[in-house]
Amino acid sequence: MVLDSASAGIWRVCDEARAGIRTWDGENSAVFYSAHSGDTHLIDALAVELHELLSARPMSEPQILLALADVVEPGCEAEAAGELHAHLLRLKGFGLLRESLD
Repeated sequence: MVLDSASAGIWRVCDEARAGIRTWDGENSAVFYSAHSGDTHLIDALAVELHELLSARPMSEPQILLALADVVEPGCEAEAAGELHAHLLRLKGFGLLRESLD
């Protein structure tokens, strides 16, 4: 799988976001409070999964896709890569994740 150069960075959880997620048993969503902006965001199950994955260790987009391979339909990898990239950018905008070039 090949991703464009815009996704060459390493994704990680922002320091302030490590404790800013609240989940409830049986729910497919959670809330994230950004201490930086003061905003609260409703996030979906994928965002929670990305937070858990990237809290364990920073990853590139190809590494994230491999970690999520069990939920990607065979033959849909390119579409999944595009959706993942868009999702990561949205979470970056919320202040939940950040991307670096290291």
